[in-house]
Amino acid sequence: MQQTGNSFKALDILHMAMLVGQAMLAVIGVVLVNRGMLHTNASPEKPLQVVALLVSVGAPAAGFMQFNKKIKSIPVTDAASQRLAAYRAAAITRWATIEGPALFSLISFLITGNYAFLALGHCAHAGIFGNAPCKAGYYLPAAAQ
Repeated sequence: MQQTGNSFKALDILHMAMLVGQAMLAVIGVVLVNRGMLHTNASPEKPLQVVALLVSVGAPAAGFMQFNKKIKSIPVTDAASQRLAAYRAAAITRWATIEGPALFSLISFLITGNYAFLALGHCAHAGIFGNAPCKAGYYLPAAAQ
């Protein structure tokens, strides 16, 4: 059982690293744009807005559906280490489908200097924050989820 605790701690650390990495990128981007150290270009703003909105809605939705499908497919009869590995893979996939649009929005902010992209990135960032690893989801039988 100690192995399970260590695995969840590692998953927590990975989750926190994703959050901190995005926050650091946002802070650095704001400093660069505000000080004029980064040359912004407003011409690709409209296409980037459309893509950012579509990706920000579509990717997390697909990720949540895939996560739920993977969680429900974990056999209750498997060993704890196998169930944990399946949960870890599902959680990382879910976070990646949220982090991708967040990073796209932050990069769009760096390109255009439009703070709407930064706000959209922070919304996605909050989505990752709200999806921290959860032992309760791991321990529930597949039929109950």
